[in-house]
Amino acid sequence: MLQSEATDRLDPVLMTGTTVLVDDDLLKRIFPRFEQWVGDRGLDVKFEHIERGGYFEIRGSGKDWLPRYYTMMITDLFQEGVTKCLVGTRGLLGEGWDASRINVLVDLTTVTTSMSINQLRGRSFRLDNLWPEKVANNWDIVCLAEEYEKGFDDYLRFQRKHKQLYGVGDDGAIEKGVGHVHAAFTEAKPEGVSETMNIFNEEMLLRARNRPRTRDLWGIGQPFNAEPKEAVEIKVNLGREDAFPANGIALNEINNHSLVLSIGESVMLSLKELGFVNAHAEIGGGPRDGGWVRAYLKGANEGESALFATAMQEILGPLDNPRYVIPREVKIITENWLSKMLPEVLARYVRSTRDKLAMFHSVPKVLCKNKEDAAVFQRHWNDRVSPGEVMYGHSKSGKQMVSAIKERGLAPRSSINRKNVFL
Repeated sequence: MLQSEATDRLDPVLMTGTTVLVDDDLLKRIFPRFEQWVGDRGLDVKFEHIERGGYFEIRGSGKDWLPRYYTMMITDLFQEGVTKCLVGTRGLLGEGWDASRINVLVDLTTVTTSMSINQLRGRSFRLDNLWPEKVANNWDIVCLAEEYEKGFDDYLRFQRKHKQLYGVGDDGAIEKGVGHVHAAFTEAKPEGVSETMNIFNEEMLLRARNRPRTRDLWGIGQPFNAEPKEAVEIKVNLGREDAFPANGIALNEINNHSLVLSIGESVMLSLKELGFVNAHAEIGGGPRDGGWVRAYLKGANEGESALFATAMQEILGPLDNPRYVIPREVKIITENWLSKMLPEVLARYVRSTRDKLAMFHSVPKVLCKNKEDAAVFQRHWNDRVSPGEVMYGHSKSGKQMVSAIKERGLAPRSSINRKNVFL
């Protein structure tokens, strides 16, 4: 810590049950404060300091040189901002330790029991009268060493730690498990995390810097529904990244978020029309880090939420002996000599456009029990997602068609997780 400029400027102090160490450039400011603190309280303590190279060891003598007193002393100086970083053991800085000004907690312990985890997390959750809008970031440090036989054990410990732990996701939903840390962790193997840990770390750092958004995600003071909703998380392959929706509603460039929610709307409206969900249900969800998107039904009961989640899994999942399939097209828009010369307000009307087949999707089983139901879904699909007609997949020719779709790479290749969340 002392060799890094970023952490050295925090003037760190380390304390254990037997040792106190302070940053070398902090000594002149903190040592007189030590003496003042014990003097104000009439404690029997005499201090001395020993240089250790980059830091000083603080030694004390007298009947009051005890961990409980120097922990209180250093905590008070931390609260005042004399030091901005404390390093300590769980025994000293765990249950019972109170420092309302702490806004970052870095957990280097190996605890996985619910009681110990919550005791540690609670250290940073103290309200701060001087900062009503306080937001604290709690960090887990995970070691990944793929060159060793047990090099992923620490990641498995991290998964166990969060198995029973609730947290807010980056879309505002409360969920249990590692998914609230990052959507990809729900299914990611340690090997995959190790290969892309730089990306994960960068996303975590960006999120940590945006404290106002974190506070907004928790929805403090807003009504909270304690009934879990079944949701799906999807990382979908769109087929094309430079495409627009082909339904003619709007020429907004498609992305994971808009595509999944448009498909979700077509499913929801079909379920409503066929009487499977109540008329007040609405599509909910939003983008998450790493290209993931969460989707669920708002205003739906447990059974309706589960039905919607199953339908979304089927329509965005692989073609698994589908009864009906439906194509999805995208609109490809390209520049021409005229559009390049005109201002954007006019160029948008003269660009060249063409529809291109992007993918085929399974029609959810609940929406294609007969041709009439499938026709209802087709109408909403055409309205919200893309032109195209449902095609029967259980005949001989239909099975050949599905096989050809897979061979051409026109079937979804999405990663899908299903979980309960609180909204």
